[in-house]
Amino acid sequence: MVTVNIQGSIITEGTFIETNPVNSGQGLERLLSTSMREAFHDSSARWPPPRCHFGTRQELIAMITDWGLGISEHHQHILWMYGPFGVGKTAIAQTCAEILASKRRLGASLFFSRPNNQNDPSRVFTSIAYQIAVQCQPFADILDRKIQTNQALVTASLPVQFQELLVEPLGQVLPACPELEGYTLVIDGLDECKGVDAQCEIINITSSSVRDGTTPFRWFFTSRPEVHIVGSMNANPVSPLLFRFELPLSPKMDHEILTYFVYELNRIGERHGVSSSWPSEADVAVLVELAAGLWVYAATVVRFISDPVALGPVDQLRLVLSLKDNIKRRESDSVNPLAQMDLFYHLMFHQLTPKNVMIMRKILLLNSVYYEEFDKVHEMANVLGLSKEQFRTACGFLSSVLHFDLAGSNIQFYHASFMEFMEDRRRSQALFIYGDSLTELQQEIIERLNAVHACSTTTPTVDATYPQPSPHVNDNLLGYRGLVYSLVVLCDSDKCVVSPSVASSLVDFQFSKIPQLLSNCSYAPLGLNHTRFRNNLPPQFRGKILRRTWNPFHHLRKPEYASSDRPFILGHGANRLVCWLTKSSRNYLPLVQTNARINGGEVEGDDRELGVSTLSEA
Repeated sequence: MVTVNIQGSIITEGTFIETNPVNSGQGLERLLSTSMREAFHDSSARWPPPRCHFGTRQELIAMITDWGLGISEHHQHILWMYGPFGVGKTAIAQTCAEILASKRRLGASLFFSRPNNQNDPSRVFTSIAYQIAVQCQPFADILDRKIQTNQALVTASLPVQFQELLVEPLGQVLPACPELEGYTLVIDGLDECKGVDAQCEIINITSSSVRDGTTPFRWFFTSRPEVHIVGSMNANPVSPLLFRFELPLSPKMDHEILTYFVYELNRIGERHGVSSSWPSEADVAVLVELAAGLWVYAATVVRFISDPVALGPVDQLRLVLSLKDNIKRRESDSVNPLAQMDLFYHLMFHQLTPKNVMIMRKILLLNSVYYEEFDKVHEMANVLGLSKEQFRTACGFLSSVLHFDLAGSNIQFYHASFMEFMEDRRRSQALFIYGDSLTELQQEIIERLNAVHACSTTTPTVDATYPQPSPHVNDNLLGYRGLVYSLVVLCDSDKCVVSPSVASSLVDFQFSKIPQLLSNCSYAPLGLNHTRFRNNLPPQFRGKILRRTWNPFHHLRKPEYASSDRPFILGHGANRLVCWLTKSSRNYLPLVQTNARINGGEVEGDDRELGVSTLSEA
C-alpha cells in the first residue's frame, strides 16, 4: 500500500524508492542494449509477423487468451503449447500476444529465431525486464538505479539476472503497481534458444518462481516436443504447475488452410488483374493436399505465388501444382512433413540460374557463420564481390523464405525450417551450403588476400574492397579486415570443414602479413579458435598450418611470457605467424598481435607437432 508519493519518491510499507537518480535513464539504456529488441512481438525486424488468418484457430486463440486473462478453468500459471515443425505455433503465439497487448495484459514477449540470431539465452531476462519497465515506472526507476550501480548485472548468470532484474524489483513495487499481477509473458520457440542446458534452465527458473510466488506472472511457452524440454516439463517440481496441450499435425486443419488459400489467392489475383475464376477449386484442393496440415507450407507458397519479381501468379501457381506429380507417397512420408517442404525448397532454387544459385548459397553460408554485427551486410557483400544493391537483389531471389530488412540492413528468415534444410546434406543435397560452395568461397578469399599481400609492405597498396577502390586508407583496411574475418569464420566454425585443396593453399598463405596490415585498423582484433580450426583441417596438413611450440622466453620470468603459455605457429616457413593466447580469451589466437621475433625471426629447435589431444587441452 502506497502511503506517500512526493517529489519523485515513493514510500511503501517498509520500503523507500527513489525514482529520480542523478543519471536517470542510463541504466535502462544499458538494459535495452543487452536485450533482444528484434525478438519482441512488435519489432519492425519481424514485420509483418506470422499471425493467424482472420477466422482461423479461433477456439484455440480464445482458450489461450482466456487463460492469460485469468478467466479460464485452467488455473495453472504456466502454459506449454507444443507441436511439430510447421503447425503454426508462432502464428498462434503472435496473435495471442497482440490480443493480450490490446487488453494491457501482455507483460513481455520473446520470439526466438535461430537463423535470425535471436536466440541468446543471456538476453532472455534482460528483455523481459526491459519490457516490464516500459509499462511500470516505479519498476523502471529501481532497475535504472540498480544497473547504474552495478552494470555487470545485465551480463550475470541467468539465476542472478532473474533475481536481481525481476524478483527483487518486483518485491518492492508490487504494492504500488497491482496491475503487474495480471501480466502474461509469451516465450515462443524455446527449442530455438541457443543451448539445451539454457532451455532447461529457463524452464527451471521460471517454474521455481511460480512455485515460490516470487513473480506474479503467467508464463506461456511454445516449442517443439524436444526430448530435453519434455523431460523438464514432466519433472515433478514443474508438472503440477503446468497446463499443457499439443498442437498436432492434423488433417482437421485442412478446412482452415483452404480458407486461407482462397482468401490470399483472391487478393493476389485482384492485385494482378487476374480473372476472377482463378484459382480453380481443383487448384486450391491440390494446394491443401500439398500443405498436408502445415501452415508454414501454406504461408511460404502464398509468398512464392505473389513474388513481385517472378513471372506472375498464374505461372507461379502452376509451378507449385507441378509438385504433386513428384511427391512419392511412401508410408514414411505420411508421418514426415519434411518431404513436401523439401520439394518446395528445391523448386525455388530450380527457378534460378546456376550462377545465382551459387551466389545465394554463399550468402546463406556467410550469414550462418558470421557472429559479428558490425555492418554485417556490407562485409558479406564485399567478400562476395557485390555492391549492397546487388546483395539486396540477390536476396530477392528467395523472397518466399527470407526478406532483406532495410531498417536493420540484415537478412531475416520467416521460419527456421529453411536454414535447417540448407544445413542438412541429406535434405538439401546439391544445395548444401557447407559443401562445394564453402570450398569455392574459401579459395576465392585466399586468392584475394594473396593479391593484397603480394603488393603490400606495411600498408595495403591495393584495395581489398569491391568494386571500386576507396580513397581512404582506413576503408581499405576495413575491407581487408572483412576478408580476413571471413576466412577465419569459414575455417573455424563447427560445420566448416577445410578441404585438402584449401588446406594446400593455406600452407603457403602469408599469415605473417596480417598483423602488419591490420596494425592501424581501428576495428580489431580478430581471433581464431585454434582447437576448432585444427580439427577442421585434414590431418596431413595440420603440422604445416597450425601447431604449438615450446616457449623460448619462459626463462625471462616475465608475466607476459609465462612458462605455461607456449606460443602457436600459424603457417609454414617464412610465412609463419607466432602468437600467444591472450589472458582474456584462452581459446583464441589474436591475429593482430605483432609477429614475435624468436631467435632472429625463426623458431628453432622445439618447433614440432604436439598432437590434437595436447592442443585441445590448451
